[in-house]
Amino acid sequence: MKFLKMALLMTILFSCKEFKGNLSVTSELNLKTSKDSLTLAPGEYRTKVKFVGKRKMVIKVADEKLKVKFDDKLKLPSNGEFFLDKLDTSLNYDIAGTISTEVETGPIRHRSEFCEITHPQVVCNRRGECRTIYRRFPGRTHVEYRVDTVTKEFALDFTDAGQTYSTFSSTDVSRDTVYLYRGHCAIY
Repeated sequence: MKFLKMALLMTILFSCKEFKGNLSVTSELNLKTSKDSLTLAPGEYRTKVKFVGKRKMVIKVADEKLKVKFDDKLKLPSNGEFFLDKLDTSLNYDIAGTISTEVETGPIRHRSEFCEITHPQVVCNRRGECRTIYRRFPGRTHVEYRVDTVTKEFALDFTDAGQTYSTFSSTDVSRDTVYLYRGHCAIY
């Protein structure tokens, strides 16, 4: 059971590497990479942070994009903290981040669902030439499942010399149907 929860956490976290939230800028922020720059006045901004592979992050604020590259592969934890020194990235700020993922397991439920069965059928023409075709037949199957609620909180701090200049925070709540049992498909 613990293995299933960890597998679910890892799948959910790494299948969705885009985080939407708010960037709170406390004092003027001038984010720079070797190719891009982005200057933000103090305030709140709707922001997207997207991890592309394990060596790049794209920050989208107010219709502007900033691409940050990492020297080493970044392995995001499912729960915990991570730190990227500005010497190891193309960005002029250090990045400190936290990720918290909680899975609330729902009650076990039962229902009948639609299914299909494929059967081979031999069909011959008038000359005696035969071939196999596959026909699909509708049916029903009994399933046992639960609906898990996954709450993912993600935060990034852009810091320099121990001072935090801005904080990005994102909370995502999703529901995932986990099938525990599927019966065999019975034709109507």
